[in-house]
Amino acid sequence: SYKIIVQIIFIIVFFSTTQAKNKDKFNEADYISDYFSGILLLNDNQYNESSKFLKKLNGLEESHINYSINYLYSAINSGNFNEALKYSRKLEKQKLGSFESDLIIGVFHLKNSNMDLAKSYFLKAKNRNSRFILDNYVLNSLYNWSNLKSLDINKASLELKKLDERFDNLKRIQNVFLNCYFESLNTNRLFEELTSNKKTDFSRYKYFHASYINSLGRVNQAKNIIETSLELHPRNLLLNQYKIDLNGTQNINPFNCQKESHVAAEILYITANVLSSRSIYSLSNLYLNLAKYLNEDFHSYDTLMAENFSKIDNFKKAKKIYKDLGKRGEAFDWHSTNQLARILIREEKKDQAIQLISNTYKNLKNKNIYETFDFAKFLKNNEKFEDAIPYYTKIIKKLKKDHPVYPKAT
Repeated sequence: SYKIIVQIIFIIVFFSTTQAKNKDKFNEADYISDYFSGILLLNDNQYNESSKFLKKLNGLEESHINYSINYLYSAINSGNFNEALKYSRKLEKQKLGSFESDLIIGVFHLKNSNMDLAKSYFLKAKNRNSRFILDNYVLNSLYNWSNLKSLDINKASLELKKLDERFDNLKRIQNVFLNCYFESLNTNRLFEELTSNKKTDFSRYKYFHASYINSLGRVNQAKNIIETSLELHPRNLLLNQYKIDLNGTQNINPFNCQKESHVAAEILYITANVLSSRSIYSLSNLYLNLAKYLNEDFHSYDTLMAENFSKIDNFKKAKKIYKDLGKRGEAFDWHSTNQLARILIREEKKDQAIQLISNTYKNLKNKNIYETFDFAKFLKNNEKFEDAIPYYTKIIKKLKKDHPVYPKAT
């Protein structure tokens, strides 16, 4: 294709213009082949394979800064944060740092609560060239959250207001978390104002509201927030899983607004979501992997990661993530099974897909209307009409005619 031809020309030109001290080594055919393979695999979002090829070219960063950036992308997106950190520190020693390497080192210090060091690296990254407006927003936000120890809520709020006005909704989300961090009495009211917004869907933040209330020991109030939210957003995966968690023996609460690293992870997730919606998957996955590094227990992030891989037809990686996610709770299990079944259909494995979703539905402890409808619809769409009819009938008998699912079931 035209794209591949352009890449070949670029690589040939690049290797013919490397600095003299590296010329003999990197002009060898094997090195050219490794670099070409690594870049193609990276562009195809095959991160593990890309990383293996690019790693062989250690030292190339001295004459080609884009090599180091590509290698960091492949390392982070293959889940190898420690390797990316080690390489970023090497670049720093050689005075070859980049936006990406400073960001990675800053995130490491943020996770380990070394806030002064985190600030210094985020500041360095801010002063470098970046490719997207969102990069600047992210760095300014991470810098602010690394700087809270030296501020009170009033000064922190003033810094928040300085963020780019084009990201008003993201600033509003951060403002709620900021009040939560400082244990402000306004926190509950701000959560209610944010999630009641009619113009933007902030249903995800009903979870964070309930999580905050639960952290105060008001479990029943937290349950009520979730129940009320699910009446309006019955399909919200995060809310459905938290409902199960709140009613279970283990009161799981993987997000703490008083941990800078947790809020930073959510900021990175939001950014990754925006980039994914624009089909910029490599950068989306970079921010998403950094979010997972900062809050590894918040498994909701895996849903976007699997979705990204599914969209680029990397079914092997998507299936692995969905299988792991399915072990994190019943709502996650049903969501993952549905996505896995869809992938199997695309792989022309219809019988295997039907068997998988049938077994998971059968084993669900609490089958609600929406799960039953999903199952019936899957059977119908795959020409299992007689099998689907009893489930549609069950829904119709149970629902009132004004329920939004009723006409779909009929």
